Amino acid sequence: MRRQSSASTSAGRPTGSRESACSTRACASSSASGLVVANFEAGLATPFGTDWRAIDDAKGGGSSTATVAIVDGGANHSKKALRATGTVKVANYPFPFAGAGLPLGKVENHVPTPSDLSKHRGIRFWVKGDGTLLLRNYNTTIGTGTKLLPGTTYRLGLHQHRVSDRSIQLEGFVAGAGQPFGAPFSSTASAPVTTTTNITTIRIGVMASTNTLDATVDEAHIDTSFMPTR
Repeated sequence: MRRQSSASTSAGRPTGSRESACSTRACASSSASGLVVANFEAGLATPFGTDWRAIDDAKGGGSSTATVAIVDGGANHSKKALRATGTVKVANYPFPFAGAGLPLGKVENHVPTPSDLSKHRGIRFWVKGDGTLLLRNYNTTIGTGTKLLPGTTYRLGLHQHRVSDRSIQLEGFVAGAGQPFGAPFSSTASAPVTTTTNITTIRIGVMASTNTLDATVDEAHIDTSFMPTR
């Protein structure tokens, strides 16, 4: 059974951000590498006032399950990371999914408030897992990328920018640990996404047929310098 990994955003314009005030459990820091969204050293909280959380298709009528937990052993010799585990099951929901997600704004009736991230270049993070990498915009698959090798750490990047008042371009990047990003492994360059809504959520997980989720994530940044220039 082939496992499919999914790195996705939901709607919007994620290249940029107004820096929110620190929460009581996590604080943003800015540097040449951008705004630190999460390094999980102090838990699941983020400077957006929201927490990383398990996301599955249960509210849509599906049967997939997901859990998240802070575990020892992070990227770049840090102490902690986020581990997401679960199972994707094809049931009554047409877009099965299980994973971890970060709402970038206040959640009301299960819907996050869109965030304007237009001052930054993109979102990047470290991930360890396996399966075929997919780039998605909510329930729409944009394209596929490399097959991730078990036990190998990768850097993933999501770059989304507005190309008109009513459309955006979304790109996905992957590189080995310590390597720069090259050309995107998938892009909507030939078919921009029609939307007027800013980004709402970052999601990392698995989809499609019955699959098992086991991925570790760390060092999430809203990037100002290390994403490719577009």
